[in-house]
Amino acid sequence: MTSAHEGARAALEIGTDPETANALATRTIRKAAGNLVRDLRVQTRSELVGSFRRVRVVVTGRMAPFGPVPIPIPLSATATAVQEIPRR
Repeated sequence: MTSAHEGARAALEIGTDPETANALATRTIRKAAGNLVRDLRVQTRSELVGSFRRVRVVVTGRMAPFGPVPIPIPLSATATAVQEIPRR
């Protein structure tokens, strides 16, 4: 969940278009989660709500197997970051 939030924050602060925001969120999450998550999928949605910009990041994947019985554990996390747009 923390890496999903970091991805949303990075996409909000630096991402200027949907493709850049998604690439930033994906890179940030991969860096934070390391080899713990396999089959990582990141979906990013950005929208204007009044005077706020909101970025929502949905992360899905599987936890890397560990221990004597490698059972795949599905993971899913959603994070939202909001930034007020200054009035001109």
